[in-house]
Amino acid sequence: VAISLIFYGASPLLAGGLINKNNLSAEYVRTMNRAAATDAADIVAYNPAGVMKFEDGFVANFSFQQILKPYENTFSGKTYEQDEPSTIPALYTVYKKDQWAGFFGVNVPAGGGKSRFEQGNARLLKLYSALITGFTDPKVLSESFAIGYTFGGAYQINKMFAVSLAARHIKSEKDFQAYGTISGGTLTGSVVDINYSQDAEGWGAILGLDIFPNKELTIGLKYETRTELEYEYTVHQDTVLPVMGRVLAAFNISQGTKAREDLPALFSIGVSYNITPEIRIEPTLTYYFNKDASLGQTTNPTLADKVNNSYDAGIAIEYAINENLKASLGYLYTYIGIGPTDMTPEAPELDAQAIGAGIAWKVTGQMDLNFGIGQVFYDSDVDPQFINNPLINSNVEYAKEVTFLTFGIQYKFF
Repeated sequence: VAISLIFYGASPLLAGGLINKNNLSAEYVRTMNRAAATDAADIVAYNPAGVMKFEDGFVANFSFQQILKPYENTFSGKTYEQDEPSTIPALYTVYKKDQWAGFFGVNVPAGGGKSRFEQGNARLLKLYSALITGFTDPKVLSESFAIGYTFGGAYQINKMFAVSLAARHIKSEKDFQAYGTISGGTLTGSVVDINYSQDAEGWGAILGLDIFPNKELTIGLKYETRTELEYEYTVHQDTVLPVMGRVLAAFNISQGTKAREDLPALFSIGVSYNITPEIRIEPTLTYYFNKDASLGQTTNPTLADKVNNSYDAGIAIEYAINENLKASLGYLYTYIGIGPTDMTPEAPELDAQAIGAGIAWKVTGQMDLNFGIGQVFYDSDVDPQFINNPLINSNVEYAKEVTFLTFGIQYKFF
């Protein structure tokens, strides 16, 4: 029996490339663009050389995002939904003294949550054959987290140039579960119950350059190298079906199997310009080198040949209401670079437009608070690969929307 089955973890973070995610702070959510920012410690993730614009001392920045993410798979006239929320934290610290600075960050540069399809999803279509034509009470659950730990430093060369260099260690874990009772075909009554996990870790480097032509203008550039991640599979539960045998083994997934899925390299550039003392604009571009990364998994070894490079492009505008309060609005367009046939049903990688807004409030000379809200508008897409399958006679439409709320606090200790 020939069956095509591809497994991935949920990847619900909102902005970024095919695998890389870019919404890593409260400041980002309220502006959607941070590649040239120099106003908060979260720039460790976006514009690390920009920390040289800070006053001397030690500052810490913590934020979390609450992400509401209803996803839909529609096929054969029925819509399968999930609405499992995600909570994503991040922490950054910076110590600066004269021409030197050191920084540290913890965030989620890939993956970042769960998806829970309690009635099943399009994944089940890939199991259909002459032996299986339906399921009763199906469930598809997936989870993915990649935690990044960044250690680095920055140096002010002169009044116009600053540079930074950092190392980042990523530890990634994924989990996939599927369950259902076969209700059609020659295997009617058999139960499919599978559960496996993957884990990997790797190192990468992050280089930054900031240019300060004058007091009103900052140009920020950053390059992140590819992080090689080789995942090892752990099978927690498999199912043996008549004729088919073990479900996971049929797709080359077994205990100890290894497969590469790198975090691609990226390059970002941003320009921050104070039009007036009260108004600042910040256009940015981030480019993700998907085709340079090894993305071939055990179950889809040619994926890297099917994707294009991704990019984000957007602009933020910030208005200083007074010396203690700023309001911001940001827009971002994201091109992912993958066709619907290769998308992940649990979290389809759709092109999108996003809007974020919020405020930054300087409560005291040492403490700042950030509040943000945003919405991502995804372009739905149709996977036609099953349209000629006589057992299904249907295509699959992927759709999703995401609303996110965020809060952040920054404190300057000295």
